[in-house]
Amino acid sequence: MHNSTLAVLAFGLLAPCLLAQVTNEVEPNDSPAQATAVGCGLHVEGIVNYAGDLDWYSFTMANAGRVQLVAGTGRDSVLTDTVMELHANNATLDLIAVNDDEDRSWMSAISAWLPAGNYVVMVRGYGNDTGPYSLDLQCDPNGAPDVRVAEGAEPNGPLGVGTPTPIALGALGEGSLGTGDSDWWSFVVTAPTAVRIETGRGLSGSTSNDTILYLRDATGAQLEFDDDDAPGAWSLITATLQPGAYFADVQGYGGANAGTYTLRLDQLDASVTLAESPEPNGDPLISGSPSVFGCGVPGLGEITAGDSDWWQFQLTADTFVDLTVWGGEYTATGLPIQNSVLNLYDTSSTLLATDNDDYYDRLSRLSIWLPAGNYYAEVVGSNATQAGTYLVRLTCNDSALYHNFAGGCVGSNQLAPRWNVRDWELPMLGTTMVADLGNCPGSTLVIPFAGFSRTLASNQLPLPYSLQALGAPGCMIEVDPLITGLMITDAQGRAVSAFAIPMALGLSGIEFSQQALVLDAAANTLGWTVSNAGTGLITARR
Repeated sequence: MHNSTLAVLAFGLLAPCLLAQVTNEVEPNDSPAQATAVGCGLHVEGIVNYAGDLDWYSFTMANAGRVQLVAGTGRDSVLTDTVMELHANNATLDLIAVNDDEDRSWMSAISAWLPAGNYVVMVRGYGNDTGPYSLDLQCDPNGAPDVRVAEGAEPNGPLGVGTPTPIALGALGEGSLGTGDSDWWSFVVTAPTAVRIETGRGLSGSTSNDTILYLRDATGAQLEFDDDDAPGAWSLITATLQPGAYFADVQGYGGANAGTYTLRLDQLDASVTLAESPEPNGDPLISGSPSVFGCGVPGLGEITAGDSDWWQFQLTADTFVDLTVWGGEYTATGLPIQNSVLNLYDTSSTLLATDNDDYYDRLSRLSIWLPAGNYYAEVVGSNATQAGTYLVRLTCNDSALYHNFAGGCVGSNQLAPRWNVRDWELPMLGTTMVADLGNCPGSTLVIPFAGFSRTLASNQLPLPYSLQALGAPGCMIEVDPLITGLMITDAQGRAVSAFAIPMALGLSGIEFSQQALVLDAAANTLGWTVSNAGTGLITARR
């Protein structure tokens, strides 16, 4: 449980917001002139009704700030692949940003710093994809402006022929490729740093749609090459670099794919790293001695053919963790790994979760809620011959996450009421988080409740608390019912809980839990059942 100061702050800010409003798109909204008006912090439910259906939304930024737009899954037969565009709402509809596949799925997300003004967003299905989707709009007045760097005068590459364009970590480069062109961008790292270099669609003019990307050292020698690892036919390189000067060399595929493009250069992690322990550092049940690392300090290792590296970490409390594997260092014995598998185990070496290609197609990532305890993360190649260096990072309570627990008690329909938070629906500051409740009787009363502990209620009653003595066997109150509301299910026994989270930095890092009481007179003597519980962590970003 968080300390009393945080709990009081969270209660004061969140209590009035338990049941917020959800906005639906209003058809026709097939053009900017017909756009459905939405506002910062709102959750919007929309439907791409047919192939080629364009859904436009308009919003106003009263003050300059960073906007984050997330197109997530809908309620029923969901749309699974979207494309989203952000435009200035002016006579020329200036394109600000476009996204097809966000780095974790085929859905779309845009983050951009905007001056005060009017804007429009377009959402469509990729290709012929149709179905329901959701749109969340977060406006952060504390967000920092984008740093944009225009490509320098031609020629700007190769080394010795042109002058490369300097770009800093965190900046967005904007360039244009001609036939046979090669654009070089120069950057410097001053400490061991994991970087991500990614090309994308240009923001003006006729855009390229297929690039190749080289990472080069200070002499111009090739360190790494990529064609299509980013979504679409764009290029992506992740690597851990030692201090020094480097070049990103962007070219059109086949030397002929001309047009504008963007180049994003991001720092992925801190400069402090831990080296893997001496081999064998694999499964401790078969004589391995795993390396030890912790939250916020990544580990550096190398996989040889058939090798398996295990990393041990300890959590002292219930924690949302994110485990990510990136390309490692360039060494005398190996290059950054190109295709990794990440496995998570408990202390008995029981597999809890696994991922192969969730992070940019060929690297690995797991986001998961874990109770306090000891765990092992295994990094291995995707096959017996895959080898290379890698960086594995463990972050804890760093981004908004939500976990649905099993549980609840069976009602008269022989089903237990069930919370379900959609894949992309997360408790971010300045947004409305939507949770779907199902498996309930039709048109019945529901009392959703939320609190900041699953071990002790505000009246000091230990949790979970059994309702068996009151006539509801198997029903457990698992969440402190500090904040309550009222809902009515529809004819199918479903309800939607919309939880508005203010843009209040003091809420970042707050963990909360939800559950619901469901009126069901035929279920038991008490006449009520309870749902499973869900726990969320509030932060400013996903």
